[in-house]
Amino acid sequence: MSKQGNLPRRPGDVYFFATCVVDQFFPSAGMDAITLIEREGIRVHFPEGQTCCGQPAHTSGFPDESRKVAAHTLTLFPNDWPVVVPSGSCAGMLKVHSPELFDGDAAWSARAKAFAAKVFELVSFLV
Repeated sequence: MSKQGNLPRRPGDVYFFATCVVDQFFPSAGMDAITLIEREGIRVHFPEGQTCCGQPAHTSGFPDESRKVAAHTLTLFPNDWPVVVPSGSCAGMLKVHSPELFDGDAAWSARAKAFAAKVFELVSFLV
């Protein structure tokens, strides 16, 4: 299985994780990404309260701050739908590095790994 995982079937619903860069600087890019997904006949859900993937804190050496952001993110996507992310680096943070932040905490680690399995970078999802 690739790092992106495999979709067993075409989903009817997905979550969209906008990323802080899309939210703050390029909202039209996020809207365009949503249009591409919807054009495939897939309903897009945008949970309120999204902030950031935690990558800036993580790469700057602030794991506690990154963990707080990651824990918040894990609460926003309750259904078992794919989480589509329009940024490779943010998708990598959510899929690879966020679960590592919870090593040593069995409950949060399991939750982070389950979430990571649902994360897909936009282009990989569309292909």
